[in-house]
Amino acid sequence: MSYGNFMIYIKNTSGSSGTIRGNTISNNGYYLIPLVEVDDWASDTTVFTLIASGNAQIAKDDSGTGDIAEVTEQWEYLTRIVPEVIDVGLGTLVGAQGVQGDTGANGFGIYAFSNTSSNGTVLKARGLTVSKTATGTYQYSFTTATPDANYIPTASFFNLGTNTDTNYFIDNKTVNGFTLTTGIGDNGTGVDTLADLNHGVTVLGDASPQGITSAYEAWLSLGNTGTEQDFLDTLVGEQGIQGIQGVPGGFANYTYSESEAESTTTSNNYQQKLKLTTPSLAQGNYLIQWYCEITSTDNDGVACIIELDDTTTIAETEDDRHHSEDYFKPFSGMKQVTLSSGVHEIDIDYKRLGGTAKIRRARISITGV
Repeated sequence: MSYGNFMIYIKNTSGSSGTIRGNTISNNGYYLIPLVEVDDWASDTTVFTLIASGNAQIAKDDSGTGDIAEVTEQWEYLTRIVPEVIDVGLGTLVGAQGVQGDTGANGFGIYAFSNTSSNGTVLKARGLTVSKTATGTYQYSFTTATPDANYIPTASFFNLGTNTDTNYFIDNKTVNGFTLTTGIGDNGTGVDTLADLNHGVTVLGDASPQGITSAYEAWLSLGNTGTEQDFLDTLVGEQGIQGIQGVPGGFANYTYSESEAESTTTSNNYQQKLKLTTPSLAQGNYLIQWYCEITSTDNDGVACIIELDDTTTIAETEDDRHHSEDYFKPFSGMKQVTLSSGVHEIDIDYKRLGGTAKIRRARISITGV
């Protein structure tokens, strides 16, 4: 298989005479690799072993001073047209690991931050807690001490309203925290007045503190072991005792009935105007409310009664009319009662005391309490 006149020189750098494929090469002598019949030597690892051991090197020509870039180009061409060369020999060309490089400079980043309302409440924070100690005075503490006190705290304000001359001051810097003071000026040379202000704090430095960043890590730091789920499982306590039964909520078992139309009677016995029948109720306390309007055609008047289960009078009234029969007297009220379990009935009944009795707008409701 012919590849033209392309060739590579191998220089013997072993320090003494050597043999390459049966040919004796003196020290610093050259062995020419012709590519006329590449298949004949491509699987032979001799050349690659010599190069890897440092006893031979690639050269452009027998002067040893050729352009190494051109030599490299020839070598890449060689390995491209003969893949077996890569498989057989290039793995042996990897040298020993180099020495450790110099340590790089420290990075620059954020220690911690806090978004704090004027009253000292933390809206969002990482690595900081805050305590408002006086008007316009906020004591910030790192959750983990910083490596040194050479950090840079900065602050900014938000939701200031009409305040345009706002300032802050940093004091008492330690590895554990610092004091932030906020004030309002007069846009002139006057002394600032201390004031509670909404603000944000960012702490910059070249070496971030190595703090505990989660409750799970804090749990591990106490000597516990396990996964995050193991930690969460420890937060579940034993089941508590049964609590007392709560009172029924508002509008429990609420039932309502009404009769808006006007009704009349000339009977001296009570006549039913409206009946409310409840669903089956649990035993307990209930609030009954009622409303109606009554009148009569003469001065003898009308009587009205509210009854529970046709046996218990809840309320009653009489209207001995001293007004026009067109005027209806309101009769309303409420009463809490204790009911047994089951179905109950509430009536609004009326009768005449003379003339013709009239009633309208009758309404009843019952609600559990």
